[in-house]
Amino acid sequence: MSAMVPNRSDVGFRQLTLEGALGPARGRYFAAGYRGVRHRIREIGLPLAPLQHLSAIGQVVYPKGWSVDGKGTPRQPHLSSVDAIILPLLARQEAVRASQGRAVLRSVRLRAGAEPWTQLEHVPISLEIGPREPTVHALVGNIRASLGLAPGDASLPAADAPISEAADAPISESVYGDLYQSIETESTLVSWDAVGLTLKGEHQAQLSELASSVAAGIEGAFWPSLTAIDYLVTMGQLTQAVIYEAGRRSRASIDNLWMRTMSIDLPARPEPLPSAYRTATTLVRDTVVSRGDRRIHDVRVESVASTGVVAGATLAYTERER
Repeated sequence: MSAMVPNRSDVGFRQLTLEGALGPARGRYFAAGYRGVRHRIREIGLPLAPLQHLSAIGQVVYPKGWSVDGKGTPRQPHLSSVDAIILPLLARQEAVRASQGRAVLRSVRLRAGAEPWTQLEHVPISLEIGPREPTVHALVGNIRASLGLAPGDASLPAADAPISEAADAPISESVYGDLYQSIETESTLVSWDAVGLTLKGEHQAQLSELASSVAAGIEGAFWPSLTAIDYLVTMGQLTQAVIYEAGRRSRASIDNLWMRTMSIDLPARPEPLPSAYRTATTLVRDTVVSRGDRRIHDVRVESVASTGVVAGATLAYTERER
């Protein structure tokens, strides 16, 4: 890791992939682990007017080796930011029988609970869908989520990406069911500003050859295209890289990065695949609090993409003894 970033801004910088910066994709949740996670709505109640309150029970199944720490030790599965987006969207898709293929996820706001949620067999989901706006306010386990949905702008030009006529058909696969896991992204870190603490990256995203080219559910009319999850996992890895490089650290030197809050704002029309886009990710704040023999970092990172996506997150982590 230490060879990646020079002491002065962009002097002698050596371009490398995210795998080169963070380690092999296998064993890292945002790189590969999230693709093997399975989500299911086990129970769902009837929506109650006028606030359209909805209760459901979700289940999340994590594969073995979904994530390991810097020393190779498997981590205990817990409810993640990805789960907090997927579960309420699946519950909404099951409860709302009208066509949702042209609905687009425009914004995400997450706030984590005080402790990790580990009861993945039984994840209570409470939804409120406003009568005048499509924003979904949800409590997923102990993570609060606000998901802003809007009709996608089908008038915006997108080369080779017509609106799918099959999006309203009874297709078993939906974008936020499991198809988002079939998008493959290769990322290259191209420059580092050690003064401004900004890492720039270039990304190539495409649909897996075995994936379906038609989809149901939210954003189904725009499939194949980048989803909020693609930005979350890519920017999540960039966040890790920025924190490690700014502090001259490795994965083995710190405990988990715990998300406290997260925000993502997305464009009116999803970016069609294949796509090449750029990002700039900046460490905005790193405040250290000493508690006994522990040093706890309170961190804020912001990231912007050339596709119009803007994301931010506050996180915390504890230093390990070097």
